[in-house]
Amino acid sequence: MNNNRAKYNEIRKKANEFRSNCKIGQYGIVNLFEDCERFGYKVIRYPLENEDLLGFSAKRDADTIIYTNTNVRLSREYFTLAHEIGHVILHFQDKQSFLDNNNTLEDCTYNDKECEANAFAAELLIPEDELSKFLDFEISRSEHWNIISN
Repeated sequence: MNNNRAKYNEIRKKANEFRSNCKIGQYGIVNLFEDCERFGYKVIRYPLENEDLLGFSAKRDADTIIYTNTNVRLSREYFTLAHEIGHVILHFQDKQSFLDNNNTLEDCTYNDKECEANAFAAELLIPEDELSKFLDFEISRSEHWNIISN
């Protein structure tokens, strides 16, 4: 368990380091696609008929290439991008490419590296402390939430 906690803490640290270099707005990263381009990643957004193929990342010579399928809803594409960034940062020293579909992104029994990339994406997009602040602010602001919480 301590090894898993240590691994998660390392993933969280790397996600926060990446996030600290992104353009941040009131509720998170403003445009992760633009941040990737600014960091030198080549992002290719393209619609595929097969919505099961969500994205991939690859190292080609000196280029880091991340592909996302625009034929899925934007929130899914955004998470896929964050997941692929996780592969780049966490795993490119071991392997030079990753191909992801609905199974690899949603089922952590598939592969430890997929679980780690999911954890990276979650921490990058919605860090725990930011989520807590957002919920505290929104719950205290909204009558609807106050009724539910009473």
